[in-house]
Amino acid sequence: MKTSHSKSSSPPATVFTATPLTMKPFIRRANRINLQRIARVPTLGILALVFFQTLEIAHAVQAKTPPPVPVSQGQSATASSVWHNPGYEPARAFDGDASTRWSADTGQGRGWPEVDLGKPITVARIVIQEASYPQTARFAVEAQSADGAWAAIAEGTTIGAFKELKVTPVTAQKFRLHIFESKLVNAGSGMNIDEFQLFAK
Repeated sequence: MKTSHSKSSSPPATVFTATPLTMKPFIRRANRINLQRIARVPTLGILALVFFQTLEIAHAVQAKTPPPVPVSQGQSATASSVWHNPGYEPARAFDGDASTRWSADTGQGRGWPEVDLGKPITVARIVIQEASYPQTARFAVEAQSADGAWAAIAEGTTIGAFKELKVTPVTAQKFRLHIFESKLVNAGSGMNIDEFQLFAK
């Protein structure tokens, strides 16, 4: 008699297909993650491109934007004294050119350059340059009120190559840089101011 084997003794046929079937969810998930990554890359690239282009445009606009012109530039100017040779008139301190300057007369360590704005204008920022001969030891920026009196709106000691002063906004027509004390380089020298600039902001 031939011996027959029961089908139950053989490994189930489904054993060979179980692994592929159970892997399908993982494969689908992996594909979905890869697709999401692929989808993100162009989006991030575009966003980065837009970001850097925006920075470049902002930088270009900033580079092309000219600095504000002082309200004092080119206005009528006087001074307590002027150097005896031409080329050092009070207007030189208000011409926007740091290579020119106002110079006081020989031995003058006290005095001022003064500017008339032509009409009352509000001033909130002041820039003073004294790079040529930094000699100032004590000064005040003063504004003239309607009754003709002068009042200090900023005070300081040395000035040097560049000094910026932000003040409480004050409206006046005339302003001056009143120098009370200077350490002159020699007896034949005088006060020298390269630029005295007034700004609305």
